[in-house]
Amino acid sequence: LPLVQASELTVVIPYASEQIDTVLLVTDALLRGGIAAEAFTDIASFKSQLRRANRLMATHAVIIGPDEQAAGVASVKQMITGTEKKIPLAQLVTAIKQHEIK
Repeated sequence: LPLVQASELTVVIPYASEQIDTVLLVTDALLRGGIAAEAFTDIASFKSQLRRANRLMATHAVIIGPDEQAAGVASVKQMITGTEKKIPLAQLVTAIKQHEIK
């Protein structure tokens, strides 16, 4: 049977404290776009942040690191399949809504 989640939550994870401002802006854009989103603003190890996303049963993790921030993209990880794709920030809401990350 396929796994079905009761609600879809997207978490936005900074790689370091330098990305927190971008994470907050991205989270706000997702929320305004009608996507349930939560920003992780505490800087913990990246692995522990992904474990936290799993505990919250997030469907997507939007990862903003220094390279992504400089390029204006986000790495979006589909939490069930583990696939990851770089998406331009301007297209992020549409990509998540249309399930373009599989």
